[in-house]
Amino acid sequence: MVTHSATRYATDERETPRENPALAAARDDKSLFLLMLYNKALRCMDEALDLIDADDMIGKGERLLQAQDIIMELSAALDKNVGAVAVNLERLYIYVYRLLIQGNVRLDRAAIIEARGIIGDLYQAWQQVIMEGDSETLPYPLRA
Repeated sequence: MVTHSATRYATDERETPRENPALAAARDDKSLFLLMLYNKALRCMDEALDLIDADDMIGKGERLLQAQDIIMELSAALDKNVGAVAVNLERLYIYVYRLLIQGNVRLDRAAIIEARGIIGDLYQAWQQVIMEGDSETLPYPLRA
């Protein structure tokens, strides 16, 4: 299950469910919340790349740390009882996490771009799975 601390990463941290009905709906619809987390991680990586170009290393670091936190939240939320899919997804998250660290510490744009590509592919795959409604053997407990 995606934890409450992940909520602040999915949206603007200053927003509350009262101010943003989409946030309230996302808390009730775990599949929507999952997509929001992926989307926020992608935005953080995009912003980090832009901030590298702008020579804003502090901002870059903040965005990449936020993306790393989201990736770890996604990993922690996996239902490891599902089997190989969850285990392999966890390995992929750890790989992405390491790429983000490398991108942050070494200013390695290629590492950030690779991490973004992997998360982008996963985002698209989850969109398709959620749209088709086949969630019987998913590695996330999407049903409330």
